[in-house]
Amino acid sequence: MTWLPARLRARDRRAVDALPVPDHLTGLPRRGHLLDAGQRLLAAVHDDPADTGVLAVLVVDVDHLKQVNDALGHEAGDRVLVEAARRLRALPGRPTVARLGGDEFGVLQRCSDPATAESVAAQARRALARPVPLGDGEVPGGASVGLAVSGRDGTTLVALLSAADQAMYSDKRLRRGHRRTAPRAAVAPDHDLADDLRRALDDPLTRGLRLRLHHQPQVDAGGRIVGFEALLRWAHPGLGLLAPADFLPLAERVGLLGALDDVALHQALRDHRVLDAHCPGVRQSVNLSARSLLSPDLAGRLAGLLDLTGVPGHRLVLEVSESATGLPVTSSRHDALVAVGCTLSVQEFGSAHASLTSLSDNPLVREVKLPPALVVRVGHDASATRLARGLVNAAHGLELRVVAAGVETSLGARRLLELGCDALQGYGVAPPMSLLEVTDWVDYWQRVHPEHPAYALPA
Repeated sequence: MTWLPARLRARDRRAVDALPVPDHLTGLPRRGHLLDAGQRLLAAVHDDPADTGVLAVLVVDVDHLKQVNDALGHEAGDRVLVEAARRLRALPGRPTVARLGGDEFGVLQRCSDPATAESVAAQARRALARPVPLGDGEVPGGASVGLAVSGRDGTTLVALLSAADQAMYSDKRLRRGHRRTAPRAAVAPDHDLADDLRRALDDPLTRGLRLRLHHQPQVDAGGRIVGFEALLRWAHPGLGLLAPADFLPLAERVGLLGALDDVALHQALRDHRVLDAHCPGVRQSVNLSARSLLSPDLAGRLAGLLDLTGVPGHRLVLEVSESATGLPVTSSRHDALVAVGCTLSVQEFGSAHASLTSLSDNPLVREVKLPPALVVRVGHDASATRLARGLVNAAHGLELRVVAAGVETSLGARRLLELGCDALQGYGVAPPMSLLEVTDWVDYWQRVHPEHPAYALPA
């Protein structure tokens, strides 16, 4: 990076060299430390008016790791990861490299322009394409690489990491011959995906590996972490990590939605014990289908899971669609759920014309979530801001907590808090993350944000 002033180069390297190294396998820092270093590098780019450079953010997914683990054992897989870490650290310009978890790495590199950032991504891809020596033989190399460039793809580090992650999945699809515009689940027929999903649910040994949760934080006006929403992901053996939109509609059509609800509830309550250790008193939100809400044994199942995991009932928030609040749930079932202690959160509040009376008469409903499609317009669209104000006032009139879902910018966050929203959730705060990643993020957030309220998020 010879274009950088020597003073800045030295400062950046001292910041990177000072980072702790908690990953025992690769010797690399983890996600939280990558966030720390990235904030410094991004601030250096923004703060120097004479600096025309950019920050390149790469997310790298190493190929063939599962096959190596299955065929040669985890020790061989570990050697592949160690070699990938070594090659990434050896890239020109001394980039900041971190292990994000599993077979994924993050790379930060200051560059003179976007074209140079593209070159860094190409160098990373070439470095990892070489075979990896193992004993007397070798295994194929290869990696999917996603690139995001500051200014072009985002202005905050969280947004840049999210963009790089999406670009990595696009790169993976293209390298497998899939079209960039095709949803990942669209490459297999519904009946094949349904059979795969049944197998994932039926095998207790691999269920937790195939069906896993990512957690997205919620923060209040003071930047305090107040909750996490658990979002189910399906690690399909051929299609990669599928988002809910890729498989939940299919699950509903073939009658598997209730089983997925059970998996999500069990994992969320188990994960909550870890999250609560990092954020005492935090709430755990879990999406629940209308079918499960109507299940006559829902209260009993919840009571059993809460007892098994030791989570207090009042910490559990069941997120349901707005239309589900009008379903004919008997008073005895309502009373049973109230006794469990959990509450309901109404998604997409204001979009399905649910009666405010039905919400006020439902003792389980204690929270509403503003629709992301509305939230992203608040701050620059006057009609959207007026509508959000009305919804917040209506909810507060019913003594309901209001969460703004889909927050992306500091302007929107600041305006939503001014309107009275009680909590913010969205990529402008943090993306959905695995349990390992989110605990790293919590440590980072709590170090950086005690004196920085949520509305001071970078634009």
